[in-house]
Amino acid sequence: RRGNTSRKCGKVRLIWPSVRRRCLQPAFDLVRTGQGMVFLCLVCWPFMIMLTGLLVPILLIDEALQYFYDSVVSKWEVTAGGEEILCAVLYALKAWYMVAKISVKQSFRLAKRQYTRAASRPGGLSQLALDVGCGALDVSKKTAAYIAADPLIVYTIPRDTVVAFWGQVETVRHSMHA
Repeated sequence: RRGNTSRKCGKVRLIWPSVRRRCLQPAFDLVRTGQGMVFLCLVCWPFMIMLTGLLVPILLIDEALQYFYDSVVSKWEVTAGGEEILCAVLYALKAWYMVAKISVKQSFRLAKRQYTRAASRPGGLSQLALDVGCGALDVSKKTAAYIAADPLIVYTIPRDTVVAFWGQVETVRHSMHA
């Protein structure tokens, strides 16, 4: 089955969707029904002739690559594995993105609430600015102390983040087969 198979059994196709089906089919449907025929004939005919000359080689190459991919995808284990891994990575990235988006929204709400509360008090904004500056200085001092105590922390934190992310990817992959 060809067509929109971008989400088939927990896999993401490693090749782009068919240009013919995605881009040109809606235009052909308009022409076939006659809705866009007058517009295309009267207004766009020079552009359509140039576009046809450019698109024919692209469509031929695209169809050949799509046919080759569809005929080979079931024979290569690495392709099936790549599709599963790509799908799992996308699911894990979506989850991390949603968590980060929620965290940023909540942080902005908290900052806005603190700002409005400080603005309502006399001298509150200067105190808020002082608190934010002191907090930033304190965080930078603690970060410098952590790095001075363990210089490998600059390596271990990103490594642990990647390991945690890959663990989520593997969990998603295994849940697809369960």
